[in-house]
Amino acid sequence: MSDRIRLGVVGVGAMGELHCRVVAQMTGTFEFVGAHDVDAARARAVAEQFGVKAYERVEELLDRVDAVVVATPPATHAAVAIAALDAGRHVLVEKPIASDVADGERIAEAARRAKRTCLIGHIERYNATFRELITVLSGERPLALGIKRLNYFAPRITDADVTMDLMIHDVDLALDLAGEDPTDVFATGLRVETNDLDHVEALLSFPSGIAAALTASRITEDKIRRIDVVARGRYIVADLLRRTLTIHQRASSEWQPRGRDVRFQLASVTQQVQLPSAEPLQVELTDFAGAIREGRAPDVEAQDGIRALALVQRIQRAARASAPAPIAAAAP
Repeated sequence: MSDRIRLGVVGVGAMGELHCRVVAQMTGTFEFVGAHDVDAARARAVAEQFGVKAYERVEELLDRVDAVVVATPPATHAAVAIAALDAGRHVLVEKPIASDVADGERIAEAARRAKRTCLIGHIERYNATFRELITVLSGERPLALGIKRLNYFAPRITDADVTMDLMIHDVDLALDLAGEDPTDVFATGLRVETNDLDHVEALLSFPSGIAAALTASRITEDKIRRIDVVARGRYIVADLLRRTLTIHQRASSEWQPRGRDVRFQLASVTQQVQLPSAEPLQVELTDFAGAIREGRAPDVEAQDGIRALALVQRIQRAARASAPAPIAAAAP
C-alpha cells in the first residue's frame, strides 16, 4: 500500500455523497479513486463534483482501490461488501450492516476469511459528545438510560421504517453503554405518514438491571438527539446535536455554616462541557484508515452491526404488532 489509501465509494445517494465530500477533503489519508452507482448519471454527476472517475462496473473500481465505502441500499450490502472482501479490499459498510442478520453474518465471515478490516458506519459512536460520555463514565455501567431521536418527516426516506432509519443509531449506543444484550424488549409504534412505523417507543431490560427507554420519531417538528444517563451520584445529559455534556454531580447532603447564622446545603454541582466540532464522519474515516494501517480492529466492528440489527428487528416486530393501521388525519 502506498502512503495514501486508495479508496472508492460504491453508492452515491445522500450518505454516499457525504462520504465522497469528506474523503475528498482527507487528501493526506486517502487517494479518492472514484465512485460507482447503479444510477450511472448520478455517479457521473457526483464524481465530476469531486474530480474523480465514475466507474460503470463495481469490479473495475475494485481493481483500482485498497478499500471501499459501501453506501448502497441495505439489501445490497452483503453482495457488494463480500465481493470487495473476496477481492482483498477493506470495507466500510454503512449502517445497517445488512437488511437481515444472516447477511450480516456472511459479511463478518467474509472479513474474517479475507483478514481485512470491516467497519460498520454507526456514526454516532464517533460523535465527540458520545465519546466524552464514555470517558466520564469510565467503565461504570449506568443505572438507566433515556435516548431520544426525533426528526421531522422526510418523504425521501421510502425504503426503511423509523427503527431502521433512526432508532438503530440509539440501539447501538445503548448496547455499547450497557455492555450486554437485553433480556426483554417491549415496544409500541405508530403509523402516521406512511404505511410503516413512523414513531416507536421501546423499553429494554438488561440482565444487570439496567433499564433503557428509547424513542425514535420522524413525525415531529423538532430535531432532537439526546441521551439521559442515570448513574450512581450523577445525572448526565448528552446532547449529540449541540455537542454538549451536562453533568449533575452529587455534592453533599450536609448543611454548611456561612457566617454566624446563615447555613446552606450544596446538594449538587452542575458542570457543562462543550465539545470540539470535529465532524463524526471524518473521525469515523480516520478510524477506518488507522485500522487498515495498524492491522487492528476498528471501533465499530461487524459484530457490533449484527447485534444492533438483531435488536432493532426485535423492536420492529413488537412495535409493528401494536400499530396495525395508519392513523387517519383529522378532518379540517
